[in-house]
Amino acid sequence: MTIRFATTADASLLSLLSETTFRETYWGTDTDENILSHIANSFNIPKIIEEIAAVNSNHYLIVENKLNQAIGYARIRYDQSIKPNYLQSNKALEIARIYVLKEFQGQKIGQLLMEYIENFAKQEGFDTIWLCVWKENLDGIRFYQRHGLEIIGEYVFKLGNSTYVDWAMAKKNIIFTPHIF
Repeated sequence: MTIRFATTADASLLSLLSETTFRETYWGTDTDENILSHIANSFNIPKIIEEIAAVNSNHYLIVENKLNQAIGYARIRYDQSIKPNYLQSNKALEIARIYVLKEFQGQKIGQLLMEYIENFAKQEGFDTIWLCVWKENLDGIRFYQRHGLEIIGEYVFKLGNSTYVDWAMAKKNIIFTPHIF
């Protein structure tokens, strides 16, 4: 298993991976129209290229298996203007997305991504990692809690014409954990 930073050459791959994992996770939880609209607006190739190019505020990480197949990814952001006001940190790293293809879930890939992100955050001088998770995603909430994140408040998420109130979760005083990837 390897984790690497994405380049603009990975935009098509990330677009497909994003769409697939989002469908696997959320299809049937809202209208088809809202899901498809979100996919079209959030995971299109030009948007992903733009996000990858914004290296001063954003990174994509790709997880590949031994066959060099992309099986998961994460998007991290460090734009302090988007963090919730109640998050008391001037150096917080957001996990904007973290997804693993359904067929590879349960193989500790998410754990590897979380450890990688936490180590990256610590090396870059961040003291907090935070994210938002849908309140109905109980497996996700438990996963993040196992990694030391705590619910710190609520966060509004728009999906098409639907509005959801997610949990905002954070882990403060992160520490570097040596791990071989």
